[in-house]
Amino acid sequence: MFWLHFYREFTTETPANRPSENSRIRLPKTLIILLILLGVFLLIDILTTSEISLWKLSSFCLKVGSLLYGSGYVLIAFLQDLVDQFHWLTQQQLLDAIAIGQITPGPLISSVTFIGYLLLGLPGAIVGTISILLPAFLFSAALNSLVPQMRNFRWTCELLDAINVTSIALMASAFLTLSRSTLINWQTLLIALFACLINFRWKLNIILMIFLGAISGWILFRF
Repeated sequence: MFWLHFYREFTTETPANRPSENSRIRLPKTLIILLILLGVFLLIDILTTSEISLWKLSSFCLKVGSLLYGSGYVLIAFLQDLVDQFHWLTQQQLLDAIAIGQITPGPLISSVTFIGYLLLGLPGAIVGTISILLPAFLFSAALNSLVPQMRNFRWTCELLDAINVTSIALMASAFLTLSRSTLINWQTLLIALFACLINFRWKLNIILMIFLGAISGWILFRF
């Protein structure tokens, strides 16, 4: 029934927006590429164990890179597996990696570079960075002809909406997980509260927010 629904949705033209003939020809090729990629990622997931090596680090980063969607903060929920499932990092090391990712230039995904370096030195940093970015390039190439059409079909609209909601849930989960390790006394709660208020009111740069948080923490814990 699922595949029948899948076929019917993609082969039924909507009066408001009919796909072009070229897009209908490219669609099967795109689906084949995505199915092959899905099989590769499933194989990588099976081969990933708790032992630390360049291959295991690469396979983990490839899996995360293929599933990462939305804001970079969704990444935190995936990186939590390095603590809970694989035991490659401690909770404090993960928090330090996220902090490094915030204060360095570029997106939060640079935390993976720091984690790779922490685990396996310079080779780990290089392999981790390339592996987590590679799926984005592969999916961009595979979906280039499909993405503009996705809003033309009801089931893909529902799929995208569901993914957006899931991304928010993942970020909320990451927030709750990290809160247990960081919001440990009244000083940290006060800093978090003021950071939220300032961010909602003035939308300050993240680097400036981190700097103000560091200064506030130094003052509160010193006196």
